[in-house]
Formats: sequence, structure tokens, C-alpha cells
Amino acid sequence: MKTIEKFMDWLKRQKFWKVLLLALGCDFIWCFTIAAILFLSGAEFSQHVAKTEDLFFNSLFFLPFTTSSALLEEMIFRWGPMLILSYTLLWMYKSGRLSKERFFEVEKYAILALAIVSSIVFGWVHGSIWNVLLQGVSGLCFMLIYLRILFVRRDKGLRNRWQLVPLAESTLTHVLSNLILIIL
Repeated sequence: MKTIEKFMDWLKRQKFWKVLLLALGCDFIWCFTIAAILFLSGAEFSQHVAKTEDLFFNSLFFLPFTTSSALLEEMIFRWGPMLILSYTLLWMYKSGRLSKERFFEVEKYAILALAIVSSIVFGWVHGSIWNVLLQGVSGLCFMLIYLRILFVRRDKGLRNRWQLVPLAESTLTHVLSNLILIIL
């Protein structure tokens, strides 16, 4: 757990664009490597890729769809579960069930478990078990962006009850990832 704490401390000190490029870079390298391995091994996985001429023909409609689907996925798989977790932990703290030290200890493990479970479900919903390797790991990259801004805002003492800024930044990352992967 100390390694994760050190990584999160390093992540909080970085600028948004640097973390965005890191997340997108890791996502692309992982996706292309795993997709190539799965393709060469003959595994069947769901990758709904349109033909290039179809993308060009439908380009006026493509960006709003990509943005809205990424926003919906971010709300379902990151924002909603993080809000529920945050409010549950806050309720437990205010009701006296958790001390301040215990709150932060429980929060670390709960966020780690939530990130792993939501990423697995995120990948599974995209198709099959093989999609967990592709979209599930992508979900972890998007969660890095979400957690970075969540903790940066909290450390600065900014009110962060609805977590809208982390939602916006992880959605931006998700949209960019979808656009680049589909266009390539």
C-alpha cells in the first residue's frame, strides 16, 4: 500500500496535461499490445470498429455520440460509485463509526477495491472476458485522472462534494481515447 501512496503523491504533484498524456500513452500501448496478441491468437473479442469511409460519412454525428457515451460510461462506472463511496464514508465518519485516521485508511482500500471492481465490470460490459484486458485496463487509466484531480482538489481544501471536476477530466480523457483509437 505504501507504493500506491507514493504513486498517488507523485501523481498529485504533476500537471494535468502530463497525467493526461501518461494515461493516454499507457492506454494506447496496452490496448494495441493486447489487441495484437488477441488477434494473433484468434481470440474473439468485441471491438465494434466502423469502416473508415463510414466514419468520414458520419463524422458530423460521431463526436456528439462519442462524447455522450463516454460521459454516460464515466457517470456509471466512476462518478456514481465514487459518490456512493464518498457519501457512505462521510456518513460513517460523521456518525462516529470511523475516526479521522481510520477514515483515511479505509478510504484508501475502498478506493482501490472500487477501482479494480469498476474496471473489471467496465471491461466485461464492453463484450467478453477479453474486453476486461482492453477496456478494463483503460478504465484504470481513466480512474487515475479521476483520482488525481479528486485528491488535488481535496488537498487544496476546495469543496468537492459532487466531484464534477474529476468527472469532466476523466470524461475528456475517455473521449480523446475513444476518438484516437477509433480513428486509428
